[in-house]
Amino acid sequence: MTLGVPAEPGRPVTGMCRLWCGGTAVPVWWAGHVRFGAAAAGLWACRPCLEPLARMVRAAADAEERARRLAP
Repeated sequence: MTLGVPAEPGRPVTGMCRLWCGGTAVPVWWAGHVRFGAAAAGLWACRPCLEPLARMVRAAADAEERARRLAP
């Protein structure tokens, strides 16, 4: 199954979670493109997999912001 970016951003489509769980025929949201070396693919993920990813991204962004504020 090939999924394209949904016409309405933020709306799920039915497909395969390509993040951690590999669930099939589940609601998945577009999370962006992922590159690994020369390979690239669209990342679709279900909500239970997206939630920890979102927490990791927010934590990394917060750490970068703290580092910028503390830099001389």
